[in-house]
Amino acid sequence: MKLALTAEAPSLLSTRLPQTRVLAQELLCIPPASRPSGRTGRHASFTETKAAWSEDGPVCPERLEQWRELVTTCADESHFPTEQRGLFVGISAVYYAAKLAVCEDKVLKRDEFL
Repeated sequence: MKLALTAEAPSLLSTRLPQTRVLAQELLCIPPASRPSGRTGRHASFTETKAAWSEDGPVCPERLEQWRELVTTCADESHFPTEQRGLFVGISAVYYAAKLAVCEDKVLKRDEFL
């Protein structure tokens, strides 16, 4: 996917989320190393993304851990609320994961679901 960022667009690559940006670049961006004047590392100018893992095989545990760290860091830097009580509804990927675990359409305690 080609990146076309604006200052107002929410993004994992936003300079407003510096730690998230570094983790997203490591996991999701194609380094511009192939360009003669392209920089690499923390301050590289990334213009294209890649999938975090292949769609047709198992996910490498290291990549899955990188994804977990990226999501957690983004939530922390975005000041998402924590330690909240209530009913959480999972859509999209969460629904399909629950379906594979044969617990879709059920009300479960958080730890039991996880």
